[in-house]
Amino acid sequence: MKTFKIMLPLLLCLAVVCGCGKKAPATGKIVFSGHPALEVVYNGKTFKGDPITLKTRPGTYNFRVGAPGHYPRFAVVSVKAGRTTQVKVELEPVVSAVLIDSEPQGAKVKFRGEIRGSTPLVISDLPAGEYSAQIICPGYAEEQLAWRIVSERLHPRVFARLRMTSGRMIIKTIPEGARVFINGQLSGVSPFSASLEAGIHKVRVEREGFNPLEQNVTVKSGKTGTLTLRLDTRPGALKISSVPSGAEVFIDDIKKGVTPLVVEAIHPGNYQVRLVHQGYDDLLRVVSVAPGREESIRLQLDKSTGSAGFRIRPAGVSYLIDGKFIGKVRGVAGSVTETQLTVVENLAPGKHILTVTHPRAKPLRKDIRFAVSKGKRYVSKENIDLWVANCEITFKDGRVESGMILSESEADVYYSPAAGIKYPVSRSYIRSIKHIPLVDK
Repeated sequence: MKTFKIMLPLLLCLAVVCGCGKKAPATGKIVFSGHPALEVVYNGKTFKGDPITLKTRPGTYNFRVGAPGHYPRFAVVSVKAGRTTQVKVELEPVVSAVLIDSEPQGAKVKFRGEIRGSTPLVISDLPAGEYSAQIICPGYAEEQLAWRIVSERLHPRVFARLRMTSGRMIIKTIPEGARVFINGQLSGVSPFSASLEAGIHKVRVEREGFNPLEQNVTVKSGKTGTLTLRLDTRPGALKISSVPSGAEVFIDDIKKGVTPLVVEAIHPGNYQVRLVHQGYDDLLRVVSVAPGREESIRLQLDKSTGSAGFRIRPAGVSYLIDGKFIGKVRGVAGSVTETQLTVVENLAPGKHILTVTHPRAKPLRKDIRFAVSKGKRYVSKENIDLWVANCEITFKDGRVESGMILSESEADVYYSPAAGIKYPVSRSYIRSIKHIPLVDK
């Protein structure tokens, strides 16, 4: 069997059969195959099919073979008597090219499921046949083009005039610099311009320190629209704390509360903040509040007063400053005679009078003059004793006395039977001591 690569259409010849009465001449066969629409031409006659079987006398023949849409080829085939020669036909298809264009240009060309490029675009190596492609351009309706390749000649240009489906929208904001979202997607910063599909779109603008704004806009095909949005300033907040806390807060002379304090929804701008606290100097500050932000300030107050400390005995007596009752002297736990240091805060700088008194005191009261300075503490160097009977002592000799115990030890009791008289008494002379409380229960 012989196989030939066919270069041009084949020509076919039928064998000639001898007349009746004569012995038929020896013949051979040729079988052509390889294409479902195969055509074989010989001696002006065309034979079609797949396969094509021809009988002919022995010899060498020139055939033309082909098929629709393919280049024809010629082949020389030798035929031997009583033998079959197989001819496998391989045809080269006719190919051409097409130019695809559009208005506007730059549209994407989708051919056989793939984007091949942008118009104007040449697609080559196309065998004979029918074809189509989609023309895609943002803002325009998709178009489909169809064409047919019939020969190797360049196909005339196929053209799509695209129909616009978008318009242009210009978005401005006051103030500028806002982020622009189109249908939920961040698209740019104002002032902003874009081509959008015709129809309704949701526009949202955002800028730090301002309330966001959202609005629907209608885009018309082939038209340009302008949208101007004015943003409202977002209120801020002011957080105020002080050392010490509890100071009254005045903003532009309007009382807002006491520290720590958060003033919500305050309009951006500059404000005078004044803190007032007893015993401290007033404090004034100018504070700037930015849009949409919480401004925090912490202020240290300076003392405007002084203080004083006194060692007063006995526990339970009252003490007054400049005639105003302040409190009662406190004792030390577990002790009858010891007292805590009595401290008076928030005293205005200058001279003052401390008065200690008790209903059973002799004399009834005692006054001590002292002076304090701003931010400092005055501490009395001497103990202040007010004579108040705080005990009843029964002596072993039978005597019973009321007096004041100033201090005690295991061996002695430091005793005052009257104001100005003090002496120790040995416990060996004492039968019992009855303590008299100075503070009513």
